[in-house]
Amino acid sequence: MSNRSPGPAAGLLLAAFVSLIACSGCPSPQDGPDRFLLTGKATYAGKPIPHGSMMLEPDESKGNRGPVGVADIREGHYQIRDRKGHVGGPHVVTILGHTGVRTANPDEDTSLFPPFQILVDLPAKNSQYDFDVPAETPGASSSR
Repeated sequence: MSNRSPGPAAGLLLAAFVSLIACSGCPSPQDGPDRFLLTGKATYAGKPIPHGSMMLEPDESKGNRGPVGVADIREGHYQIRDRKGHVGGPHVVTILGHTGVRTANPDEDTSLFPPFQILVDLPAKNSQYDFDVPAETPGASSSR
């Protein structure tokens, strides 16, 4: 009988085997609903939003289901992040806009307006859609 313990290679082999078994039912990136690209302009009171983000959430109240789409806004333009597209159909879109200026106080709010939501019906294909957050958005500050 040998008192020799398994070497590091055996430990790595065991870890790889356990990972393979654990993920045998994992979905591949292609699984799930089709997701579509969306690009366009994002403005506040007709002016480009300097910096921000948007979330495109399928509107379950209208029977639409699927993953949430996410986009970054830069200089008034946005594009859905890679593999984060929308599923088409009715969506609730939440837009956040900031000045894009870093301040000395990290707690200072640089938001242009409070989170803005709009309901849209997006086509089930790659497309373009422009968003304009109105100046009359409740809670918006004209001094920002």
